[in-house]
Amino acid sequence: MPAAFTDEELAAEREREAEGVAAPTVLMRAAALGDAARVRALLAAGAGAAADARSFFGMTALMHASAAGSGDAVCALLEAGASVDAQDVDGWSPLHFAAHHGKVESARALLQAGARPSLANRNGVVAADVAAAIGAAKLAAMLAGDASSW
Repeated sequence: MPAAFTDEELAAEREREAEGVAAPTVLMRAAALGDAARVRALLAAGAGAAADARSFFGMTALMHASAAGSGDAVCALLEAGASVDAQDVDGWSPLHFAAHHGKVESARALLQAGARPSLANRNGVVAADVAAAIGAAKLAAMLAGDASSW
């Protein structure tokens, strides 16, 4: 069971988000840890409006969860309305982050939610290229559309 958040912590979080502060939110930090239980608790406590909030360089909670490899946190954020194809300032999507970290579970959840594997970053690189570059051949094949690699 995740630690409870005080009303003061949640109020401060909402105030910071309303002001457009670019620092990572509590939701982003929980997502970055792959802490699906805490992500769900925060969403239940009203952080759902922040599902697509952006931090430094345009990062979202879904990008952090995708990099962490928590398919459950990814699904929770998608259910809360997070944009499956959001892109950061460099054009990286959650699928790019999953690929960069070799996270098959995250990539599978994103693809099942409709993520576009053909979405290129600002350098023209797609997620399959990122997976191939780190030596994750099976993940690269999955992202390239090879259904047998699922």
